[in-house]
Amino acid sequence: MKKVSEKVEEVKISRRDVTKMFAALKEVKDFKGLKFAYAVKKNKDKLMVIIKPVMAMEEKMNQPDEKYTEYCKLGTEINGNRELNKEQKEKETEKLNKKFKATVKRTADLNKEYNEIMDEEVEEQLDFHKVDFAFIPEEITAQLLDDLEFMINDL
Repeated sequence: MKKVSEKVEEVKISRRDVTKMFAALKEVKDFKGLKFAYAVKKNKDKLMVIIKPVMAMEEKMNQPDEKYTEYCKLGTEINGNRELNKEQKEKETEKLNKKFKATVKRTADLNKEYNEIMDEEVEEQLDFHKVDFAFIPEEITAQLLDDLEFMINDL
């Protein structure tokens, strides 16, 4: 009988990569098999520590901003207005951008900060809990197998 094993792996990856790994683990959370489920749980716990700053930033970005919502609504109205020609739309959009300059900048800064966090190299040593290929559930897809390669022995 094959055993589940743990193996330390020195890899350099970004938080963006870790977020993808975490998403793959969430996708297989209901798959059956004790050893596989245990490895999924252990790896989710390890990755959660790394993606907490990402989750905090996403929460910050998802908070409603009434001024940005108004900016988007007005921009959509300008671009959807068939009575305005291209030049008029550009002129109206320029006015809108000036009026909401601080709001647009704040949103751009948040997006920049988010991307910087996502692109940061993970400093933590990733000690993935690995499981032998024999314990991979039958219902796994090729895509998920590829996404979970980091936690599977014999791949």
